[in-house]
Amino acid sequence: MRVNFSASWIFQGWITHFLLALCTQAEVAISCQQNEYEHNGGCCRKCEPGKYLFAHCDGSSSTKCLDCGREEYQPDWNSDTKCIPQKFCDEGKGFNRTRPRNPIAAEPCRCKQGFHCSLINCEYCEAIKKCPAGEGVV
Repeated sequence: MRVNFSASWIFQGWITHFLLALCTQAEVAISCQQNEYEHNGGCCRKCEPGKYLFAHCDGSSSTKCLDCGREEYQPDWNSDTKCIPQKFCDEGKGFNRTRPRNPIAAEPCRCKQGFHCSLINCEYCEAIKKCPAGEGVV
């Protein structure tokens, strides 16, 4: 039994494969750069650290980003519609209520003067014990 591989048969096979490949390419998602995100079939610029997405880009305007609030942060380039809230510093647990503003990183709570962190994760602050004269901490 002899198989007849004619040029027209091979050509038809290649055309079929080409058309199938072309059709599947239409379904492939677009590829945006590292500091971009996909929106409505295009690439929009992500918001820089310390900002959040207010409005997506479109054909006539670029992405609109706003600064994080006083008690919020955003550490990375992002397309998030809100910032991450800073941890609440409870004065009842010995923490200062105010802390330095840091819109790009989580800012740890700090103990009030005369207090120090208790436990590994600084769950609360406890008063620093004063030793009587001539004694010290062991």
